[in-house]
Amino acid sequence: MMDVFVVVPEGTRAGELVVDIQAAHLDVGIKGSPDQALLAGALFGKVRTSECWWVVTEEDGSPCLHVQLAKMPPYDKLWGNVLA
Repeated sequence: MMDVFVVVPEGTRAGELVVDIQAAHLDVGIKGSPDQALLAGALFGKVRTSECWWVVTEEDGSPCLHVQLAKMPPYDKLWGNVLA
């Protein structure tokens, strides 16, 4: 498993986010703002999408998106980065 935290604008609710987790790609943005990609790109390795999840939470007093990625073998070792 890999936990990813993305800071979101104050007051952002889960329904306002677009989170698209694919086997080898991750897109995070705000609905209605195509130029507001918060995180987008090819993943360092592949993930099991059926075991991935996300939630809006608070980290150190700031709102953030918490994404948990379930890494697939042989990509389940330490990743150098989230995105390739």
